[in-house]
Amino acid sequence: MFDEVRILYVNGEAYLGLFWRTRLREHLAISVNHLREAVRIVRSGDPLEGDVFRLLRGVLRTSFENYGNVDELWEAVKVGREAVRRRLPGQSRHLESLGLVLQILFEQVAQPSLLAEAIDVGRQALSLASTSRERRSCAGSLGVGLLLRFEVADDRAALAEAIDCLRLATLGEPDEGPLSQLCVVLLRGYEAGGDIAMLREAIEVGEAAIALEVHDDLVRARTLIGLVNAMHEEFALTKDIARLDLAIARAREALRRLPERYPNRGRHEATLARLLESRFEESGDLDALRSAIGTIRTIAYGPGDYMGRGPRLSLLAKMLCHFGESTGDASALEEAVSVAVDAVRATPEGHPDYPAVQTVYGAALMRLGRKNGDAELLSESVAVFRALCDRVEGWRELSFLSNLCGATLAHAEVTGDVSALLDLIDRLRRALESMPPHDAAQSAAHVNLAFALQLMARLTGRADIGTEALAQLERAMADPLLPTRHRVHAAVAAHETAASMGDWPAAARAGAHAVNLLPMLTRPYLDRMHQELSLVRLSGIGCEAAAAMLQAGPSHWAQAYEVLEHGRGVMMGQVLDIRADLSHVMHVAPELAERFERLARLLDRPPDSGEPDQRHELVRQWDALVAQIRDAGLPGFLRPMRIGDLTSAACGGPVVTINVSRHRSDAFILRENGVTAIHLAGLTPDAVACALRDWDENPRRNEVLQWLWETVASPVLNHLELTDPIGSRTDGPRVWWSATGALGRLPLHAAGIAGTDETVLDRVVSSYTPNTRALVAARGRAVGPRSILVAAMAQTPGMRSLPGAVEEADLIGRLFPDAIILRDRQASRDAVLTALPERTWIHAVAHTVHTGRSFLGGAMRLHDGELSAAEVFGARHGAGELAFLASCGTAVSGDAQLLPDEAVHLAAAFQLAGYQHVVGSLWPVVDSATAGLTEELYTRLSTTGVAGLAGLLHQQMHRLRSEYEGDPAIWAPYIHIGP
Repeated sequence: MFDEVRILYVNGEAYLGLFWRTRLREHLAISVNHLREAVRIVRSGDPLEGDVFRLLRGVLRTSFENYGNVDELWEAVKVGREAVRRRLPGQSRHLESLGLVLQILFEQVAQPSLLAEAIDVGRQALSLASTSRERRSCAGSLGVGLLLRFEVADDRAALAEAIDCLRLATLGEPDEGPLSQLCVVLLRGYEAGGDIAMLREAIEVGEAAIALEVHDDLVRARTLIGLVNAMHEEFALTKDIARLDLAIARAREALRRLPERYPNRGRHEATLARLLESRFEESGDLDALRSAIGTIRTIAYGPGDYMGRGPRLSLLAKMLCHFGESTGDASALEEAVSVAVDAVRATPEGHPDYPAVQTVYGAALMRLGRKNGDAELLSESVAVFRALCDRVEGWRELSFLSNLCGATLAHAEVTGDVSALLDLIDRLRRALESMPPHDAAQSAAHVNLAFALQLMARLTGRADIGTEALAQLERAMADPLLPTRHRVHAAVAAHETAASMGDWPAAARAGAHAVNLLPMLTRPYLDRMHQELSLVRLSGIGCEAAAAMLQAGPSHWAQAYEVLEHGRGVMMGQVLDIRADLSHVMHVAPELAERFERLARLLDRPPDSGEPDQRHELVRQWDALVAQIRDAGLPGFLRPMRIGDLTSAACGGPVVTINVSRHRSDAFILRENGVTAIHLAGLTPDAVACALRDWDENPRRNEVLQWLWETVASPVLNHLELTDPIGSRTDGPRVWWSATGALGRLPLHAAGIAGTDETVLDRVVSSYTPNTRALVAARGRAVGPRSILVAAMAQTPGMRSLPGAVEEADLIGRLFPDAIILRDRQASRDAVLTALPERTWIHAVAHTVHTGRSFLGGAMRLHDGELSAAEVFGARHGAGELAFLASCGTAVSGDAQLLPDEAVHLAAAFQLAGYQHVVGSLWPVVDSATAGLTEELYTRLSTTGVAGLAGLLHQQMHRLRSEYEGDPAIWAPYIHIGP
């Protein structure tokens, strides 16, 4: 019998070793079978008695950890209990092992008696340990059990004892297991008491653990997850994106090391999802949020562990809330409420995660209620958060007060009821008074109080509350621990509050602060759609900030103009600044310029074209390279242009920027010697909206042009002393127009009183520029030898024919025999995109569509689909000279309401792509009326080049106006963009 036991034991051990090499389940099953038989036949006193019990228990645990069969855990517990009953030699080790298996089983089936037994046998094991090594090992195992007790019962005494046990476990030679466990228990200690020193120690211990050379993937994965959770808490304090990115990378490594069927894998996947959620919360990266949602969806409705299904469902609901609110997707918010209800049902009140699950439920109600203006949902949300706040006292209430703040503000906005606001403000004040100094939640509490006070001041009209709100908002906007978007919103709120109080210096400071932070919301790791979503709610802040500065008098004109330029066209400005500045880098440090261009190309790809974390690593390289270029002698690289740089745009004539704001509206007039401002008393956002409605009613268009003249153009031209009629002269004085917001959809170049010479067309030669930076860039752009591409879509599938396309293509073919002409089927997307970078002139005749939400929102209809403004921009041209877009509405953006300060129409996209001069149309053109314009322009351009293009277009508009003066839709559609 002795030999048979030995043979079975040796075979069981051998097949276990073979399993570790092959990872074949059948080898593990054979090992279990041999060892089961050995345990069955082994006699009391057999020298191998303790070994066969120990090995079978360990192999059953290994099988469970790899394949998730809970029955094998129950069997391992039975084997362990029998080993203890037999009082085998090395009893402390058998007790310790039984305790560990009981802990693992408890995590799966959540039977409290199992955890109680695990802790009891753990204490026995520690008391029987005869060597320091045994004591350390038993203390570590007991510490894990005590930590579980704390997690399920909030037993603070158990947590304190767990910390003591795990400190004892790490006293000997460094071992990854005890160090990893100490990291976890210290993190729980920090979470329970807010002791930052404990968090720092947790991270130090975790870093020490992963520095050890360990070949067990499971042990290393657990260690990484423990450290990652501590790093996540660290990020909440420091907002160090690099540390968050490292935590995400380590979480991914941990998941790679875990078996696919590892029983607790779902909890670790949830850890990664939370990290990705934090990346979204800090940077607005929707791809990170989508990835997080995809990760958590796979586990949310799976089998529950001891923590239950509720917390995972709650995490999914929370992320759906983020997605719905960020994208405006109501269906995501509705799903969030539904999932949150499931989470509440799955989480009993005594569960340790009950408050967190209720928090997400309340947040889902709040977001859906706010979107739909549903007072009932918002009232329920307020009730949920009040109940949560009432469960705790003092500074710990702050974790729930942020959510109560959001719900209460939304409820007050919808109902006008300030009673809940008064309660919220009182709670926030009391919580702040009881909070420990320098607590991590202090920043959030102050910003919540600021927003609550701001709304209270607005609803009640109380000046004293407004003053306090402004002080709190100014504190929040300067707080580096707050996420950037929270700081921007605080700055905008401070601006609005100060303006409502007539405190214009404070309004100007806050508005400028918000504008300075805007580029941080459009970091290169976000694609353009995500950048736009970050800016949607902040649109117009540059206009408002500039207006506030103008209230302070002429000494602030230059600063106001800089703020306006910086605040409008944030994304366009990034493109222009990169191109302009890079030319200087090429002269100073060509190697750095080449590296920069490589990085720019990589960052210009869609975010899903590689590993999701790769983009963040590229941004770190970008930031480091920008700093290196600045240190190399270009300190202004990629910094906002100052007035001294902007004045170069006015070398050919004044640049007139019309700023429309709620506070006041003005015309900024930029000349080579500086900038002045003229107040335009009759120009308001409401007046512009009314004019746009009238413009859409054809019979009233001349009335709109007269209003534009009297309100905007005449005051500007009189100030410039441009009062003499110039008729159709091509060499008349030049003016460049640039309008903010919705005013950009109206034809300033056509403003005037019909039948008189009191018109812009009779006073100046007009051009346009999206903003001043674009004109500076266009003036400095080199052009290549003339080479022409024509894309003529006379017949477009599904759209009306454009017979003028045939005539215009034939005309250009006669005047420029070397032109490449793509007609109808030849004008495919690929053909045009391929030819664009090789041609310095392009003439396009095609239908135009507007794709709505995007800042690069226009598109040209070609034979096989749309060529978008974004694609035109992507086909960058190093030496483009002229883009003539004889399409419908190429110089108007599709959605002036969404991003009026960012909108780039198709014509401006060609300028961004590198074409110095662009001719586009503000609305659909009448072929029969404008055919002569195209012929005359190209006939002259064939001999003179593009230098006098604006004057030639001015001359042709004069001719058309003389024929069609009663209908400006015919004579005024075309505009010139460029120098």
